Amino acid sequence: MEDLLFAYGINWPSYALPMERLAECFGVQLTRSYSRPTVRGGASLGFRSVARPDAVHMLIELKRLGLPIEPRSLVTALVDHVADARTLSASELSAYWYRSQRDKWPPRTIGSEGRTNRSNAIRETHRTATGYTVEFWRDADRIPREMTVRAPRYRRPRRQIDATCPECAFEYTQGDPDSSAAHRREHRVRMSVLAPRANRRIQAVCEPDTGRVRVTARSPVWLHREMYERARAFKREFRYDFVKWGSGRRDDDPMVQGFLFVTPDDRFTGACAFRWRDFSTDAPARWGLQWIWISPAFRRQELSIVTGLGFGPSLAISWSRHRLRPPWTLFSVLMGMRDY
Repeated sequence: MEDLLFAYGINWPSYALPMERLAECFGVQLTRSYSRPTVRGGASLGFRSVARPDAVHMLIELKRLGLPIEPRSLVTALVDHVADARTLSASELSAYWYRSQRDKWPPRTIGSEGRTNRSNAIRETHRTATGYTVEFWRDADRIPREMTVRAPRYRRPRRQIDATCPECAFEYTQGDPDSSAAHRREHRVRMSVLAPRANRRIQAVCEPDTGRVRVTARSPVWLHREMYERARAFKREFRYDFVKWGSGRRDDDPMVQGFLFVTPDDRFTGACAFRWRDFSTDAPARWGLQWIWISPAFRRQELSIVTGLGFGPSLAISWSRHRLRPPWTLFSVLMGMRDY
């Protein structure tokens, strides 16, 4: 490790801070390595060493302290080595984040044991050749007690606040870039269901004079995606454990009948799904309504509007005398068919 630092032009004062102590400061444990024996059963010489990921991690930590080190080539080699790994160690993770966090790390403070009494301390500030700002606190005897290093491109992060989107009800953390990006992606998907827009492709698949689109296992993928997103909305609203439609690409059940409800201006406003139920009892096999979901903006409308959605007498008659699977309250209230 000392030879590696010397290659970067740093003459490390090992007499003042041994490498073992430096590794301990960075949370790195030295391992025991052995030379390969010349013959089986022969003697082997052992020595203390630092694993490659830990060595790269130590170089990154030294760069955070303002030392003129650029371990980019070693970091790239390590990241390429673990490119297919499903899990990473702490040292490998620091290398994985190096490119995005380089010169943007939060301030790093190190010091002697105990809290430094800054009321009687002397403050000194220096700027390194790499642009890092180093702040020293010395006691009355001018002995350094605490040091804070600030990266040149560091910006104070926004305050992180747990929030819930008032439109799509997605829970995320404001101020966290990853969480905000996840919210933006999910917001577009959810709002396409909660506030549907006109879709020109509906006219080609809509059943004439019914206001609905039938979806089976052989239907196009985009119709399965529309069914799946409304099944997800049903799961979220009623807090079910799973989505009651195969996937966003297809439901492979050959005995499934899905219906997408369509407005006159070619918008999907809801969906429902029937599945064939064979109870193997005295009760005859029949179709069962598994779930039904209507966009909140189209609920509690007049019966004429509900009929225009394809959710009226034509659908009720074609599926009459078939078993409804709970929850069936929304269906019965909209249709006024409590004795169905």
